[in-house]
Amino acid sequence: MIFFIRRPVAIAVFILAIIALALAWLRIDEIARTGAGYKAKIACSEIFLAGRDEQTVIAGEFNDIDPLMDLFSVKIDHDAKRAIAAGPLGLGKSRAMYRAGYGCTLAYQGKVSPLPAPASVQTAAALPETTDPAINRILDEAMANSAAGHRALLVLHEGNIIGESYADGFNAQTPFLSWSAAKSVTATLIALAMQRELIDIDEPAPVPEWEEDERANITWRHLLHMQSGLIFDENYAAARSDINLMLFNSPGAGVVAARSPLGHAPGTQWSYSSGTTNILSRAL
Repeated sequence: MIFFIRRPVAIAVFILAIIALALAWLRIDEIARTGAGYKAKIACSEIFLAGRDEQTVIAGEFNDIDPLMDLFSVKIDHDAKRAIAAGPLGLGKSRAMYRAGYGCTLAYQGKVSPLPAPASVQTAAALPETTDPAINRILDEAMANSAAGHRALLVLHEGNIIGESYADGFNAQTPFLSWSAAKSVTATLIALAMQRELIDIDEPAPVPEWEEDERANITWRHLLHMQSGLIFDENYAAARSDINLMLFNSPGAGVVAARSPLGHAPGTQWSYSSGTTNILSRAL
């Protein structure tokens, strides 16, 4: 009798243990996706968009970030033009795919959204150059400091290039990851939309998630000034922060940011937020 009583209990404990291990594995896999996603996206962009050497990118691009980053491997598929990264035991496996005219996209759960054919690109007129030897000497000296990690230094004065210097493997035609310079580009595009009277920045931003609550009062101007009042954790060191979930664990960056709760009345608090720029880009 005792044997028959204990056996169901043992089975139940075993099943609960399996469920707990599975949930723990899923959680660790999700956390690992931040590191794998970062590595896949950067490797893809540097190799297939910037045209840099694969070995140089993999060997040097991820140094001095975090010792854990060394645990993530990267494989490059030149035929499919994609980079695949994963942690130990395949944890966090992520893929970034290159598409001509668009660059590299991180494939959430292995999928990327379909896109229309890219628009034709017009070549901008070259800026006039009036090189100043003294300026170039200063830039070359700065570039020689390998510890600083400079890649390109450019000095403009009154619309003229008066000095420029590049690290080995880079030149004036190399595409660079913009990082937060994209914030200024986004703001400039919004200014163009204003000029064409397509938007009024003092009107509420068209964000579907806000239609039924107090966030509906957030305007384009609030977002441009980073005074939306939305709570957004811009902490790259925390795997589960808003910024990392937005960039590496979602099919839509603007969607994640738009779901942020309100912490302050719009226009009353300033807070740096990359999520804000993704909301603006999505709305535009």
